Amino acid sequence: PCTGSCPCTAAATQLASLGISLPLSPGTIGPNSALVNQNNHDVAPRLGVAWDVFGDGKMAVRAGIGQFFQRELVGIDESLARTAPFVINATDVRTLETPAPLANPAVSPNAAKDPSPVTPNSWQWNVSVERELARNTALQLGYVGNTGIHLTSMADLNALAQPEWLQGAFLSGTALNALRPAGNFGTIGLFARGGHSSYHSLQALFRSRLGNYSSFQASYTYSHSIADVELDNSSGSINQEAFTNPANTGIDKGNTNINRPHIFVANEVFYLPKFANKSNLVQKSVGGWELNSIISVESGASLSVFSNGASGVDASTLTSLTGTGFNNNNRPNITGISCNAGENGKQILNPAAFTLVGYTLGTIGNAPRGYCVGPNNRNVDMQLAKNWTFHERFNLKFSMDFFNLFNHANFFGQQLEGAGFSASNLVCGSATTPCSPTNNVVTGQTGSPNANFGQASAVHPGRELQYTLRFSF
Repeated sequence: PCTGSCPCTAAATQLASLGISLPLSPGTIGPNSALVNQNNHDVAPRLGVAWDVFGDGKMAVRAGIGQFFQRELVGIDESLARTAPFVINATDVRTLETPAPLANPAVSPNAAKDPSPVTPNSWQWNVSVERELARNTALQLGYVGNTGIHLTSMADLNALAQPEWLQGAFLSGTALNALRPAGNFGTIGLFARGGHSSYHSLQALFRSRLGNYSSFQASYTYSHSIADVELDNSSGSINQEAFTNPANTGIDKGNTNINRPHIFVANEVFYLPKFANKSNLVQKSVGGWELNSIISVESGASLSVFSNGASGVDASTLTSLTGTGFNNNNRPNITGISCNAGENGKQILNPAAFTLVGYTLGTIGNAPRGYCVGPNNRNVDMQLAKNWTFHERFNLKFSMDFFNLFNHANFFGQQLEGAGFSASNLVCGSATTPCSPTNNVVTGQTGSPNANFGQASAVHPGRELQYTLRFSF
């Protein structure tokens, strides 16, 4: 029984006056008018030091550490305001006469928010050593790391408890909902801050300038990013990367979808001869050109492979591999073959790296998060430019810009994110004995799995040439 203030009981009374009868629970009073606990101690300390080792300005050691807080999207709370209990669906047929009472009232919450008083934040630190190698030439080596705390996470608040997973793998609709904690509702996406991440990297930077003729800079990063949540989405929506089992988030720990182990970037600016001792015509036509270029080579980002839903042969009612009630993040098993073995052209992932043979329905597949690597990126951009100055106030610049100079095919890794491994037409035992809660080990798969698995469906633009004429004054 409700004691004290009963917000939903009052709402039910008001709705009854409009002809709407809903079996609302009494409700629970929120912690405050904001409905979430407040965090008033988000102090972000930062400290940095630099040391001139020999006092001659040629070698420096630098170190720093700091805490940084994330500003969350306002749209998350806006979305929550458009779900139950703030929104109730009903039907009304409006006529010129007296309107009929609202009919078929329904309420179905689809989102929730953890009221915990925490803010997503990260601690970041770095140590670097920079040394002058020669005049206008220096090399810097450093270690950069960070850890993410209370990161944005998603989960199904109304997921089935683990003992119900096997039965849930063979149910759908209201029969599946009957096994949920709130049996009259389906999936309820929970926006929370339960994620954790870590990042460690070795970074090198070399730069040099040769008088007034050219400058060159190159950087290389070797790094590893690990987390139990995705790090490129803070929308709070439930998706493939949602926690598989909120009671054990460790099973979702793996390489993140922003993990790129190797990144190399180099750029140069080369000033061609000005022919200052030649005629004015030669100076203005063939002298003083610039040649600029940017070269980048990057490892592909890590990605996960999922199986969205499942089906069996004959009369099987199989609907899921795991049976949590949320199918998008079901994972297959791995075979021991490298995920990227035999990578060729647009075929990035190897289908033979995964299998459902031997899979025990009602459990979680052993394919780790971030097990695969998306397509690499190799690109060279170049510019040839010439400047003319008139009366010290006017400048005319002509340039030819070459993008992707060598026309290398750089495939979109985003098109592979959450690559789907088919879980259709599964066989448990023989084709005449469909999968069931008492026959739940997959022994085969009839038909052909999705033929496009692991293939890139889009590519970045090929070689492009751009001409520019710019006048400034």
